[in-house]
Amino acid sequence: MSKHATSDAPINVARDRISLSEARPFLKRCFVAAYPAFVTSEMLAHLEQVQAADILANDVEDRILVTARRNTQLFGMGVGVLRHATFYVWGFYVAPELQRTGLGRRIMAVLCADLPDDTVVELHVYTESHDALAFYATLGFRKTGDTRAELFPGQICNLSILSAKRTALRL
Repeated sequence: MSKHATSDAPINVARDRISLSEARPFLKRCFVAAYPAFVTSEMLAHLEQVQAADILANDVEDRILVTARRNTQLFGMGVGVLRHATFYVWGFYVAPELQRTGLGRRIMAVLCADLPDDTVVELHVYTESHDALAFYATLGFRKTGDTRAELFPGQICNLSILSAKRTALRL
């Protein structure tokens, strides 16, 4: 555990901003911890050079971004956008040392707090991410389909499509 993770200072979860320079090392750390079996240096380079900016979606005017911070240290983030009656979450990360502490639930609660009751929340998760799939199931998400996508150059990934009505989420 890092000294930041064991601090007595509370972790604040709120809508926020995040710089690309701050997001890059955080996302890399989360990705390495979540996918140690298939991460490569090329994938990490692509994450830092291309995907980090895509995840933050700073150029998407109406996107919602929530961070979890202790003082200025980033420990979690969630990103999504409401389109019609569906809220698409495409970036959701919790620092490895704070997983299973309730922080992810808090991030999702703030991310979905202002959504209309009839909103469907949808996200895509690596099918190999058993821990993530289990976490989302505890929140009330159900698998509604499968898809495949080239998330890294030359690597096709299997993704589970998860969804839930906002009012059915256990936040």
